[in-house]
Amino acid sequence: MIFYNYELGKIFKIENGEKVEYTPPVEEPTEEVQE
Repeated sequence: MIFYNYELGKIFKIENGEKVEYTPPVEEPTEEVQE
């Protein structure tokens, strides 16, 4: 699960039941294509 916190302007993901800050690679798009 990855969600974006608009108030903090940061992206977080739930890992092992804990919310950790997630920083996507700058050179790659943050959007994933679901097939």
